[in-house]
Amino acid sequence: MFFLLAIFSLLFSCQPQTDPEEIAAQKEFRSVTDELEELCRIDLLPAFRTNTIVGQISSYDTTGGNNDGFSGMYSYLRKEGNRLILADLKGPGVITRIWTPTPSEDTIEFYFDGETKPGIKVKFIDLFSGEIYPFIHPVVGNEVGGYYCYLPITFNTSCKIAYLGSIMYFHQIQYRLYDGSNPIESFPANWSEEQKNMLQKVCDFWNEKEAFKQDYLKSVYPDYIETLESFSLSPGKSKKIFNRNAGGRLTKLEIQPADVFSGLYKDLLLEARWDDELNPAILCPVADFFGYAYGKPSMQSLVLGSSNGTNYCYIPMPFENKAGLSLIYKERPDADQKAVNVTITTGYSSRAKTTGEGRFYADWKREINPEKGKAYVFLDAKGQGHYIGTILQAQGLRPGMTQFFEGDDSTVVDGVMRFHGTGSEDYFNGGWYAMPDRWDRSFSLPLHGCLDYSIPYARTGGYRLYITDKITWKKEIIHTIEHGPEGNRYPVDYTSLALYYSDTAPEKVLDPEPSLREVYLADTLIFHPILLNINLGLDMTVKYIGWDEINVTGPDNGRVRIDLNELQNGRYHMFISCIHNKNGCTFSVWQRQKKISGNINTFSDKAGESVYSDVGEILINDFYKSVTLELEKPAQGKELRFNGLKFIK
Repeated sequence: MFFLLAIFSLLFSCQPQTDPEEIAAQKEFRSVTDELEELCRIDLLPAFRTNTIVGQISSYDTTGGNNDGFSGMYSYLRKEGNRLILADLKGPGVITRIWTPTPSEDTIEFYFDGETKPGIKVKFIDLFSGEIYPFIHPVVGNEVGGYYCYLPITFNTSCKIAYLGSIMYFHQIQYRLYDGSNPIESFPANWSEEQKNMLQKVCDFWNEKEAFKQDYLKSVYPDYIETLESFSLSPGKSKKIFNRNAGGRLTKLEIQPADVFSGLYKDLLLEARWDDELNPAILCPVADFFGYAYGKPSMQSLVLGSSNGTNYCYIPMPFENKAGLSLIYKERPDADQKAVNVTITTGYSSRAKTTGEGRFYADWKREINPEKGKAYVFLDAKGQGHYIGTILQAQGLRPGMTQFFEGDDSTVVDGVMRFHGTGSEDYFNGGWYAMPDRWDRSFSLPLHGCLDYSIPYARTGGYRLYITDKITWKKEIIHTIEHGPEGNRYPVDYTSLALYYSDTAPEKVLDPEPSLREVYLADTLIFHPILLNINLGLDMTVKYIGWDEINVTGPDNGRVRIDLNELQNGRYHMFISCIHNKNGCTFSVWQRQKKISGNINTFSDKAGESVYSDVGEILINDFYKSVTLELEKPAQGKELRFNGLKFIK
């Protein structure tokens, strides 16, 4: 949880030291302190970068397959003796992000500006462990299966990265290169007090999202004004929640209570319009804008999300002469809709948009069963701009494992592919979906996180924000992600929000019609053993075979309870997939003291034969949220092996 009580001194920890327009137009020496400062200068997000190229080196399978680091075949550029060269960049520039799910104890070296001795030489794991200065938390760290480093690693003329291990697996190295007019201070061997102080300010800022309260915003925008309004909104009505007929920028939006926007129907929309543009800059369900997942709040990022009953957005939204923000309550035929009571807080500055800044846009999409062979498009935009964030709800349309999340992201900037990822959870700085304590549940960090993970419902989701690593383009960007390991063949239902700034408004905006505002609920659900919540009875033992099979043994009448909290209330027909073998036992299925099934015998001379058995009907409600497997008196064996539970509503 990042919505913490602020310490007063932290409110001023990252006050602007440089005017935004000066930084946007700056073409002179950049220091490490400059790069660090941008990690907490949210007010600089609208500023264009005109003299840079951004890109990424990764371990992706260049043949189009799914060997994106598993074998290490595509994880280095070349070998130099016993070193694997991961990157060889020509500067001036800065490495803005390093990610891996497979850190090791082997050494990694960074050679700056043609030097023969490395400027950085550490264990690979210590880029992320927080134990080696200046690679400290929370600018580096690990969660949801992925290890990340956002500490800026600067170089003036070149940077070569060498790895001394025998094999490198998954990695992504993101960078920004400047033209010759922007020399940069190379990463220092010994940090000055100024650099140390700025790094500490960044860490404090990332740890304290409450810094966005009024005192802090007034320090960034001296003329900052905040208003609060409460009202009731009925279906079919709309309410203007921010309106200004002069230049300025919206810098704070909070909406309470957050639970008003929960549920399977997302009929409350947020609409924003800047200046005299034809199409809205934002038009999407409120729930999707604030990072809800499948009907409930989830995202708690540094600048956007929902926490402690409040939806919040602190992304600056500048405009030249006019702005309007509305809350719209769409009517839904044959639905019991009630009026909602909300409280809105808006904060703004009269500092108008400059020519060196873009307007903010949030491109909302939902695509149900995209065309096979074509990647899902987050954003296809023209004009000058930069990309600052993605929110994605990813739903599989067939039951089972979430293999659609094997798909890679790809970004074409000004006609050149600059980014190619290694998997969908990797894109969100995660890794290893369906593994305990990895990408297995909702979890939020300042710039990224997992929104949801459910194998039974075949769904997940994630978010990622780009601050210093924002993706800049001069003419156009096409930002996509695959659905499925190869060939975009997996049937999915994707809902996304692409956050960006641009000098060009979108040519068209998707209308959130009723069918697109409804959360999809699968009627066939499959539980895999790897993430089952199991409670063992007396003298029972359990052993996992691989990641998708479980072996239960114990005495006669031994019991194993399986929690089914993920199932929605209702009646289901249950099936269990058992591995029949020579040690197979006889068992039955119960709900509390009620026997649901007959006796099911898993003995067979054909070892390893997988067979689905019909259990019968079960009830899920507030009192019945589990089933119990009871071993009966054995006919031949005492082993119950199974690899799946299926429920059809």
